[in-house]
Amino acid sequence: MIVVAGPSGVGKSTLITQIARGEHPELSRTLGFDSGTIWEKRSASQLERSAAITKSFDNLIFHYDIMRPVLRRYRDGYIADPALKSLDQAARLSIVSLWAPDDALITRLSTRTSLPFRRSLTPLNFPVRIARKRRYARLRRLYRRPQAVSQQYASWFDFTQDRQPTCEQHLVVDVSNNVIRFTTISEWLAAPHHDRAQSPDGSCGCGGGGGGGCSHGRAAQ
Repeated sequence: MIVVAGPSGVGKSTLITQIARGEHPELSRTLGFDSGTIWEKRSASQLERSAAITKSFDNLIFHYDIMRPVLRRYRDGYIADPALKSLDQAARLSIVSLWAPDDALITRLSTRTSLPFRRSLTPLNFPVRIARKRRYARLRRLYRRPQAVSQQYASWFDFTQDRQPTCEQHLVVDVSNNVIRFTTISEWLAAPHHDRAQSPDGSCGCGGGGGGGCSHGRAAQ
């Protein structure tokens, strides 16, 4: 199982599509992603509904929104999310956490909600569209709160650290620039940038220089 995680709007679906197309071979090799193998993609809601009847979690890409416990008001956070129980059942587990600064998340979320609302509006999907609009509005409020997303990342990293006996690797992918960079979770947490937004000079705050030329991660070719 490969878990691709991050807050709404960070680009999880985009990265999954790019990996499937072979656009990031080094990242794919690191994850053990074989394009010749049939991989199944599931969201948290899909996995939650099918967890009881799923016999194998091999060759599964799990698309997870780390804001889910907040939006669903799980008092015990990630531990209370039934979709995450599958992580303990996977024979092999790799986790990829995507990171972007708060301002980038707000911009990407706004792009989603700016699509024509009436284009596909029917009596059947009207409640779904209304619920989605309210969800995005709540996320925008969360993203504007100082440290709100950073705190959620910290909680997510704490939760995944407890999965170390079964987790083969946990990579953090910086998608704040056009060239994505990835590093191990240990290297990421040791760097001074993981709770900051991007600096005005284009650096990520890790001291590696501007223009995305930081040295904390490897560019995903």
